Amino acid sequence: MIEVEPLAPAHLTGFTPHQPIDIRPEDMFEEFSKSDGDAWAFKHEGKVVGVGGLIPLWPGRAMAWMVLDRDSGRGMIALTRFLPHFIDAHGFPRVEMWVSAGFDLGFRWAGLLGFELETPKPMKRYLADGGDAYLFARCV
Repeated sequence: MIEVEPLAPAHLTGFTPHQPIDIRPEDMFEEFSKSDGDAWAFKHEGKVVGVGGLIPLWPGRAMAWMVLDRDSGRGMIALTRFLPHFIDAHGFPRVEMWVSAGFDLGFRWAGLLGFELETPKPMKRYLADGGDAYLFARCV
C-alpha cells in the first residue's frame, strides 16, 4: 500500500535519487517544493520510494514529475498501481510528463502509468543540462 504525505524536509533524509540529478542533497527539498504545484512523498512500508508532484500549466493541463529513490524497487508495483488513480483524482483532463532520451525504464514506466508517447522524435535540448527528452501525455 502507498501512503502519500505533503513533501517535507524529513522525507529527504536518506533519500538517494535513482538517477543522477544536478541538485545537491541539502538543496533537494527547496528545489522539489518550489514549483507552483503540490509536491508529495510516496511511501511504501514506511519508506519514501519517491517524491513527485503536479504542476498546473493552465486550467485542465498539468505537468507531472517524479524522482524515485535508488532503493524504490520493493514499492514499484504498488506505486505503479496507485499513481494513475492518484493523478486522475486531481481532475486534470491532460497530464504530461517528459522522459530523458535514452532512459528506457522511464519510457516503460510512462506506458505502465497510462501515458502515451506524443513526440516520436526527441525534443532537442529540452532539459536544463541540454539533454533531449520525449513528451508523454495522459488524457481522460
